[in-house]
Amino acid sequence: MVAIEPSLTMRAVLLARVADDPELIDQVSVLAGAAPDILDELTGPVAGFVCANRLGHLTATGRQETFARLATLLEPGLRDAGLHLVDPDERIGIVRQAEAVA
Repeated sequence: MVAIEPSLTMRAVLLARVADDPELIDQVSVLAGAAPDILDELTGPVAGFVCANRLGHLTATGRQETFARLATLLEPGLRDAGLHLVDPDERIGIVRQAEAVA
């Protein structure tokens, strides 16, 4: 499992929580960076992904690039995504983008 976090502070909290959980410590890698650029460092395949609040900060082009790259990383036959967004008005456009890419 890979977690991507651009914020140094949030990454430190995430690393501390992972280190405190014996079940996670050998299963989770935490990368410093932001989508879509950091996705080039992943080799895949991945079983799915969760985007929490970050997609609302990307431009429409950035979201499209993110979903396109994630689609290439997903295991064949899988198209699982978990989205958690702050602004419900943006959610509609983002979900439609994800459907168009998949």
